[in-house]
Amino acid sequence: MTGDTATGAARPAVLAFGCGSLGTELGWRDSVRLVEAALQAGFRHFDTAPPYGAGQSERILGEVLASCRGQITLVSKAGIAHPRAAGALRALRKLALPVKRALPGLWSRAANQARESASPAARFAVADVQRSLDESLRRLRTDHLDALLLHEVFEDALTPELGALLDGWLADGRVRALGTGTGVAQSLTCHARWSPRLRWVQCDHYWGAFTPALRQGSPRLSTHRALRLGLALVRAPEFAAALTQHGADSLRRRLANDSERGRVLLAAALQQVGEGGTVVVSTLRRERLRDLQDLPAVDDDVRLLNRLFSEALAVPGTHATAS
Repeated sequence: MTGDTATGAARPAVLAFGCGSLGTELGWRDSVRLVEAALQAGFRHFDTAPPYGAGQSERILGEVLASCRGQITLVSKAGIAHPRAAGALRALRKLALPVKRALPGLWSRAANQARESASPAARFAVADVQRSLDESLRRLRTDHLDALLLHEVFEDALTPELGALLDGWLADGRVRALGTGTGVAQSLTCHARWSPRLRWVQCDHYWGAFTPALRQGSPRLSTHRALRLGLALVRAPEFAAALTQHGADSLRRRLANDSERGRVLLAAALQQVGEGGTVVVSTLRRERLRDLQDLPAVDDDVRLLNRLFSEALAVPGTHATAS
């Protein structure tokens, strides 16, 4: 499974492994073992970016995946630079891990401030994007990306000069597909302007996967946070009332089961992103990797879950519509 090449056959939706924590939440050796375990568990799609893992994520992936490059899909990004003083940032994060465990809210605010100070705002000048791809390919030990996503891009960054650069990469094979990795509103404007050049769109699941306008032009949809936000939705009192209203006893039992709940949520996410789509998941625990791949088939419960999500997200004032 490589790239975005057309084979004439339908491509099922797949789980992708998100690599934002490699090298920070885990040290180098444990991160390498985690990626190796992900391969053994069946993951073949890996999502990263220059700033992920305080600059270490791409290097770790390069060490593990170079020997099996033809069997995997690599997606990285451009726009947010590899962080300055990456080593100091990783050391600081390691020292602060006890704070994260004890005070997650404080950690989140501090981490956002650290990211903002360590990396400049998204930059899409031709020289910046050129340097970003060159460095990503070097760190990943590959001669091409299966997809390059414009990270936190806005429409005014889509200049003719940038378009010419990206078209050259598509022509010479350094990049096999282009897309956006940003919010839904920004993705809609960017894809409307640069379709069909942009063939990939990545955004939060409960915004993107339930936004019909994003399907125009049939981009390849990649979503993340499906499990985290899905858990918040199904635990809301309003959702319990909806289950009762629909007489969804089987779905209610499955969502109440600790070992089944996440599997059903991810199966629903894969069904929602559709053919060729990806749902990005992440874990620091190697033993969870096979569980993530062990998903139930799409059945009436899974279809009903997505229907209820769609109805819930259409209500003004919900988390997703307010974003």
